[in-house]
Parts: sequence; structure tokens; C-alpha cells
Amino acid sequence: KRISIPVLNDILFSNEEPARTSRYVISVNELNEEHYSSGVWISTASGSTGGIRSAGGNVIDLPSKEFQFKVREILRKEGEIFNLTQGMLNEKYEINFLSKMKKGLISIDGHNLKIKVTLADKITVRGGTNPLIVFGINEKARNEFANSII
Repeated sequence: KRISIPVLNDILFSNEEPARTSRYVISVNELNEEHYSSGVWISTASGSTGGIRSAGGNVIDLPSKEFQFKVREILRKEGEIFNLTQGMLNEKYEINFLSKMKKGLISIDGHNLKIKVTLADKITVRGGTNPLIVFGINEKARNEFANSII
């Protein structure tokens, strides 16, 4: 089932266990890569001074509709080159993930909202407005979201 969740500051897409490898396929503008990393930060302008900045991201001026992503500690085999480890996107673009994890997690705006992700779940993040919108969370995740704000 398709639902959407507004994101004011940032998203961290990662393995549910912080010490485990995050496995996913990332897609931006018809370019796809399979990654093994510590996860991916995605932030709005208002979230750009937080976690993503600490990971090497850029500070974005507040009126900007751009959003950015930054892959954390990607595993590279010798000679392997990746094109989707960081970037700035405007309202024309979205970033997509296909989870290859049995126990993944999306943390939205800090630690208060956590949504579990499993194998083959598809996540789409769109900008263009502040906040970002996350699509593709299943019905169970939507119910967990609803219960977390009560």
C-alpha cells in the first residue's frame, strides 16, 4: 500500500542494527547502483546543519527547495567507482531505494519516528517542497507511524 509521510529535516535509511551493513539499490534519474554502506542521509534545507553535515554534506539556504543525499561509509571493492554517493536534487527529481535488508529502518526527523523496512520494500523520496515526502511505506508502517504520534 502507498502512503506518504512529511519530513521536515532529514531521513536516515539504514540497517535496523547500526553495526550491520545496509544493503540496497539506489536510483536517481535512471541511474542505479547497488550499495553496501552504513546507510544514507537525505535532508531538506532545514535539516542540512544536522547529521548530514556531520557526514560531509552541504549546508543549504533555508528558502531552497533542493534536498541532498549522502551515503555513509560505502564499501568499495578495489577499482569500484560509484556515482550515487552524494548529490543535490531539486523538485524535478526523486531518490528511490530498493531494500535488500531483512531488517532495515527509516528514521525520520531524529529518533522519534522509526519505520521498519524489509526485503524488496521500495522507498521513494521527493523534494520540491519543504518538507520532503516519503512514499512506499507499507500499511503496517503507516499504523506504527500513527501510533507513534499519539
